[in-house]
Amino acid sequence: MEVYGYVSHCLRRASHRYTRFAVLSALMLTSCFPLVARAALDYCSPMGVGTATKNIYNLSGYNSHIDPDVPVGTTLHSQTSLLNGDSLHFECMYVPGGIQSVMHGRLEPVGAYNTWPSSVPGIGIRMRELDVSSWWPIYDDLGNSARMISFLPKTMLIEFVKTGNIDLNGGVIQGEIGGIWLRKNTQQVVSIRILGGIQIRPKPPVCTVTTKSITVPFGQIQFPSNVGSVTLARPFDITVKCTGSAHGGVSNVYMTMTDVQKPSNRGDQLALDPKGGATGVAVQILNNGTPVKFGADSNAPGNTNQWFVRQTGDGTFNIPLSARYIRTAAQMQPGVANAAATFTMSYQ
Repeated sequence: MEVYGYVSHCLRRASHRYTRFAVLSALMLTSCFPLVARAALDYCSPMGVGTATKNIYNLSGYNSHIDPDVPVGTTLHSQTSLLNGDSLHFECMYVPGGIQSVMHGRLEPVGAYNTWPSSVPGIGIRMRELDVSSWWPIYDDLGNSARMISFLPKTMLIEFVKTGNIDLNGGVIQGEIGGIWLRKNTQQVVSIRILGGIQIRPKPPVCTVTTKSITVPFGQIQFPSNVGSVTLARPFDITVKCTGSAHGGVSNVYMTMTDVQKPSNRGDQLALDPKGGATGVAVQILNNGTPVKFGADSNAPGNTNQWFVRQTGDGTFNIPLSARYIRTAAQMQPGVANAAATFTMSYQ
């Protein structure tokens, strides 16, 4: 048994030091009584919990596209991530020596460029808190004075660094990537893990549209009398050029078309420009013979009526489309029947 002074109304604060998270100063007894006997523990425990445990902070997974051919030592990807988890408070009141030390990082020796190996050969991972300039590991020797410590969610800077030859197929970085240890690295109290995994893939190409504006001429059109009748479709192409991929990196190409006259239109008939005077007809744009439905002018994945074009690497390709008129009313007004649509590309 070891005897510790139990905190009563006569207290003073012991000197304390601060770690990179937060160290709370212990309250030490002066000459006040009573004293109570408590069994010495071999671990620091969460406040109010009598068993040793550790808190898990999760970093959300994401996709990372890299170029495997860059020189060793190059930062492949850098991203800030908020640790998702609750604050945690540990007490070491009855542990011989108290907290003693705090280490942020991993137990194995750190390698070149302040990195530890990841689960993808040739890629090292390094980390630090965003508001602290030093990369982990960070070691704080607290001596025997500190008895309580708190860990709060932080924003972390995570970087991947090329440390050797990289598998051209990429891979997934997942599981524990770091943590925090107390008492000369004998008790882990925080585990930092990747939630869902970080997908490492070769860099995809960058694509641009080379046909910025397209005019589809129809000339003079005569319609049958029945509503829903259509003209012959006139073909046109949208040309896209993609460059800069690394080792087979690809992009999934999507498109959304938007009605210029009526941007809220989610149907498959383009509204006519009212200045032309024609009524009773509309324009349809066809993709593989099927009328395209219109959506908002946005490249966001999953945009309403966004449609998949193709998967592509480096190179130039055409998107073949066509346009036609459709009769929408029994009564028609002759005139100029112009319509316009924009197209928005999304590379995912």
